[in-house]
Amino acid sequence: WARLVAYAGKLLGNPDGAEDVVQETFVRIWYRRADFQLSGSVRCYLYRVARNLIRDEARKGKVRATWAKTESTRRVFADDPHQVLEQEELTRIIEQKIQALPPRRREVFVLAHLHELTYRESARS
Repeated sequence: WARLVAYAGKLLGNPDGAEDVVQETFVRIWYRRADFQLSGSVRCYLYRVARNLIRDEARKGKVRATWAKTESTRRVFADDPHQVLEQEELTRIIEQKIQALPPRRREVFVLAHLHELTYRESARS
């Protein structure tokens, strides 16, 4: 636990976040224990799962930052009728494109991008 927290903390730069990642690592391994097939070191497996969770969190953080920037820009121009109309049209087009996807692909897209699940978690749902 302590070594894995230290590793995650070094990668994240956040001790609290590191503990959360390590906890999630053990939880995922526990839930997937029936499918668990060890082909190497348990330690290496733990570190790999933690590293993948950290990467997922970093990717989600970038998406959230981009979204927050877009939202703040949209709020600044909220009084501009042209901006409001453009945003509504863009939202409508995006919703149409999502609805045009095949059902399973649409479901995975919504889970991954709107509910912030990983692609693997989305595919399993």
